[in-house]
Amino acid sequence: MRLASSPRILWILLAAYWIFLTGLLLTPQPWQYLSNIGSTVPQLVEQGLADYIQHLLAFALLGGLAWAASTSTGRPRRPFLLISLCCYAIITELLQLIIPERFFQWLDLLFNAAGLAIGWILPASLSRWRNS
Repeated sequence: MRLASSPRILWILLAAYWIFLTGLLLTPQPWQYLSNIGSTVPQLVEQGLADYIQHLLAFALLGGLAWAASTSTGRPRRPFLLISLCCYAIITELLQLIIPERFFQWLDLLFNAAGLAIGWILPASLSRWRNS
């Protein structure tokens, strides 16, 4: 058995990444946890397209891990998990309204949803294509 195909490992990876992402989304200054870079880089990222790409990639990884974990068990939990992820994306963005130095942005929410869709649909499509 491959390590990546073990249902338990996939669910643990999903939970660990979900916790890590929550920490980044709900901390006032997420850049301080990622590195000791100068203050100009976070400002440049937050003011440009890179901020939206970060949201897209972060949620695509979350969606991909969730899809992999949900298909590894063979139980029909996928619709509930996908709805939970969508609610999570909305709630974390709304919570940024009350966190200092964080801001609610509709575009962030849009890129969160797009990332989830990409992260969920891409592996599902590749799996169907590989099995056909």
